[in-house]
Amino acid sequence: MNAINLQNLPKIHYQNQVVITTELLAKCYGAKEIQIRQNHANNRPRFVEGVHFFKLEGDELRAFKQINSREQTKPTLGDSISDFLGQFGLDFEVVDYAEKHRVDNIDSVEIASKVKSLTLWTERGAARHSKILDSDTAWDMFDRLETAYFHADRQTIPDETQIIIRNLQTELLKSRKRMDKVWRLHQAGFSKAESSRMLGVGETTVRKEHSTLKACGFTALPVGTQLDVFGGE
Repeated sequence: MNAINLQNLPKIHYQNQVVITTELLAKCYGAKEIQIRQNHANNRPRFVEGVHFFKLEGDELRAFKQINSREQTKPTLGDSISDFLGQFGLDFEVVDYAEKHRVDNIDSVEIASKVKSLTLWTERGAARHSKILDSDTAWDMFDRLETAYFHADRQTIPDETQIIIRNLQTELLKSRKRMDKVWRLHQAGFSKAESSRMLGVGETTVRKEHSTLKACGFTALPVGTQLDVFGGE
């Protein structure tokens, strides 16, 4: 069997999550569709509908096939409603039926017109099938599906950005502690110049942070309050 290119694998969305057909799952795992169906039938108690799979029949299947035969680049009803509400400053995300059941690349997903039912497997369902098949191919392909298919839209933060974020968090924490000490020194009667020397920062910094604290509504402490100026580290 030819190797599966997960980058070109058509992504199917149903009930606001990524799912995969029996046909595609079998191809990925190097198995036959009948194996996937038989494993499901033989282990039915281990598969919960709505958790591990969805079974589409009747009107829902007809609606699914009809919706996914349309061009997906066209605005959905949900897009139109959201745009309309946006004109009045209302920020709502409206997910309509078509959007919940869309297929990103319908040309690559073949659903026979006469099919009576369609099973769509969730990530948890795909994981369960890989365990039942218990082959090196199935285990390896599920790991790849997990990253390149089910969570392909999940954006990761680059290491450099994470370092910047951590540094900013550290600086914000230091600033918060310093502002606390600036205010305590002020309440203890120290001048801004004295506070500057005691904290080891410029007087301009002390003035700015003092002004910020006043703007935030900090008021004088009650008379007799014990001040631990350099506490709270």
